[in-house]
Amino acid sequence: MLSGLLLTTTLHVPASSAARQARPLAGSSPHAFLRGTPFQAETKPDAEGLGATTYKNQCSICHGADRKGIDTVFPSLIGVSSRLTDVQIEGIILNGRGRMPAQPTLDAAAVTAVIAYLKTADLAAPPAAPATPPPPPAAISAGVAQGELVYDKNCALCHGEDLLGAPSNYPALIGARSRLGDAAILANIHNGKGRMPAFPGLADKDTAALLLFLGSAPAARKLGK
Repeated sequence: MLSGLLLTTTLHVPASSAARQARPLAGSSPHAFLRGTPFQAETKPDAEGLGATTYKNQCSICHGADRKGIDTVFPSLIGVSSRLTDVQIEGIILNGRGRMPAQPTLDAAAVTAVIAYLKTADLAAPPAAPATPPPPPAAISAGVAQGELVYDKNCALCHGEDLLGAPSNYPALIGARSRLGDAAILANIHNGKGRMPAFPGLADKDTAALLLFLGSAPAARKLGK
């Protein structure tokens, strides 16, 4: 009788205990507990978005938002993939060349993405601000002269008397108005950016004169000093 009792007796496991044993960890695949490894959803990086962001943050200050650069100072990057191979572009990004500083801290994904971004269709130029009547020539000359004084007092120490800056430390300001636009330049002056301190004490007339100077022939002639 005892043996028959043993044979007919079933092992009872509480339902709550069995459920805990079979339940996979939160956030895992339903079958992850069978493999003993956590499940991770695949993610696909947005290469075009990363490339555009990398270009804006690392390249546009010299080569311009429209990638046109400025003659004799910063080369145009429009059609650069037809002139250089991907390997050559990557080498220039990581090691620098000429005035261009090296960018060794960019990871492989960012480098690959910005190279892909440079192959995209040429960007349309940003819409121009509404035209305003130009000031009289005498006022322009006076403004440029005042702007040069403002530049020499506040900017030349870092960006240089020749406006060429110092690679990897301070960007060149040759052609800054065409590359960045007045609004971005004024925001950098008032709020600072990166190593550049803010200059909240500069009066509007001084910043206006500085913009005139940065867009003038005297600014270009400083290259010859």
